[in-house]
Amino acid sequence: TIFNPFYTVADNIGSCWAAKDLIGEDTLLLNGDTLFEPAIAERVIETAEAPISVTVDRKDSYDADDMKIH
Repeated sequence: TIFNPFYTVADNIGSCWAAKDLIGEDTLLLNGDTLFEPAIAERVIETAEAPISVTVDRKDSYDADDMKIH
């Protein structure tokens, strides 16, 4: 069990940070409600040039339910 003292402000990503020293290999962090083709994960794994990669699905417009990255 990992204690994340920042959960109220950092949520799941803070929990990953708290566990970083226990993760001994490459890791994909996926949200359970995100759907994607397996080829997307394969491409991220094969082409990752940095320790952290982010995939973004760009759209012309977003509705109130979409998550936005600023």
